[in-house]
Amino acid sequence: MDRGATGWKALLLATLCQLAIWCFSPMTPSMDAANARPLDVRQTQPPAEGSVTDNESVSEQRWHLVVHSQKNPNNTIQVTIYIRRDGQILKGFAKYDSWPGTGTLEIRGKIDEAGAFAFVEEGGVNWSGRLLSDHEISGFRDNAAWPFNVTSVDQLPVGTIVFPKAIGPTSDQWGAFFAQFKTAVRNRDTPALKRMMSTSFEYGDSFHAAPEQVFKDLDWGQLERTLSLGTSLSKPSAFGRPTRAAINRSPCKGCTYEVFVSFVQDDDNQWRWSAITFPGD
Repeated sequence: MDRGATGWKALLLATLCQLAIWCFSPMTPSMDAANARPLDVRQTQPPAEGSVTDNESVSEQRWHLVVHSQKNPNNTIQVTIYIRRDGQILKGFAKYDSWPGTGTLEIRGKIDEAGAFAFVEEGGVNWSGRLLSDHEISGFRDNAAWPFNVTSVDQLPVGTIVFPKAIGPTSDQWGAFFAQFKTAVRNRDTPALKRMMSTSFEYGDSFHAAPEQVFKDLDWGQLERTLSLGTSLSKPSAFGRPTRAAINRSPCKGCTYEVFVSFVQDDDNQWRWSAITFPGD
């Protein structure tokens, strides 16, 4: 009887010791357990080169804005903005539906994590505001002169916004470019001049004027006389790019306006013909 009790106690003690070892010993995960952890898809499936559709930081939106004049609330402007957001960088176009002749204006700016944004049009007009939600926005155009409130935002598939294709090279040296430009003007070489034009050419009050419209109404004599006066550095563009201008302040007797011909060194460092205005514009 005593021997049986002793054996039973020994068996119980051994079982308890084994349980203690299982409970308090560190466990080494098996290979299957290790492989069962969630995978980071961004690491295992990187976006294809040159593609933005797989980049989670990129999104595209269309903003429908009705902007009111601070001085006269009945004076409104309807603007549609197509914008691509890549992290904190904003880039896109503003289309003034109320002013069809204006065409589309390139915009660039930034947005923070709280949705506060600021951008500038290529013509120099500033915008600022805040995304209130995924579908609402409010803010100001032209330094608070034109407010807008709770206008709508559409989420677009990435790749909807089509940016202008790069233009062929001209020259990154001003002297070489200007010599080529004057030769093309002297020879009335419109194909060569078209290759030298900026994608957002300003003709009078119209942005993105078609080359055909420009050449149809162009006063070649006034253009040549203005170029003969030489050029000088102008203030940087709205995007901070170098510019130069040729100005004829008295192009003709009784002319109300000057002839103004401007050039910009674009993001690719190539000089472009960017604008021209004539008397009567």
